[in-house]
Amino acid sequence: MGLGETQPPGDGDAPGLITLHVNNAAGAGRAYWLRVEGLDLPRGVVLGLPPVVQRLEPGRSVDLRIAVYSLGCVATPKEPPPCSN
Repeated sequence: MGLGETQPPGDGDAPGLITLHVNNAAGAGRAYWLRVEGLDLPRGVVLGLPPVVQRLEPGRSVDLRIAVYSLGCVATPKEPPPCSN
């Protein structure tokens, strides 16, 4: 797996972008149910996850494009908003 094109979130509604390049080695078996999960994300970061890749044949590759959104002022039940209005 490698990191491809990246782009930080822009102003307003423009999302950032992360492209993961996943390669299944030629001598490997089929890869099933490839999915991306957002674990332990910083507060205010939301990912637009790509669909699950159900099968990846040996010797093949796929690019998984992930939209990255930054929510500037997000409050949680236990914390105040990170910015003032």
